[in-house]
Amino acid sequence: MIDSQSVKTTELAESRGFDGYKRIKGHKRHVAVDVLGIPLMVKVTDANASDSKSAYDLLESMFFWFFSIQLIWADGGYTGDLSLWVWNRFQCELEITLNLQGTGFEVLPKRWIIERTFSWFGWYRRLNMDYERKTQNSENMIYIAMIRLMLKRIK
Repeated sequence: MIDSQSVKTTELAESRGFDGYKRIKGHKRHVAVDVLGIPLMVKVTDANASDSKSAYDLLESMFFWFFSIQLIWADGGYTGDLSLWVWNRFQCELEITLNLQGTGFEVLPKRWIIERTFSWFGWYRRLNMDYERKTQNSENMIYIAMIRLMLKRIK
């Protein structure tokens, strides 16, 4: 599954953007997770980067390490030519899960897994707000937090 999360940054960040949809000035975390919600790949960009454009770099890096993936779930922000590009480049299906037309809150199939991962980020004070100057350091902090989570599960 792939999705993104916008997060505020401090003024010390080297670069930041404004996410007009969420009204947040900062960075956007693009995350790909497995079926358990463990991050496979993380890319941090400015918040004004679109999901579908940033997904190209994320998926390129992910398939370098995890080449046997056959299905990717994504939300409506990843519509467009991305699905065709993923099939032609990696012979992998990109399935878009769109919002159901009901009223009120509805849990979308399989989408809760990546949303749970974003809530795990909230357990770590260092990830509630992006305090890092460089985006690479932000990515590394996410990996460190998730390594800690996995180590706690081994006990």
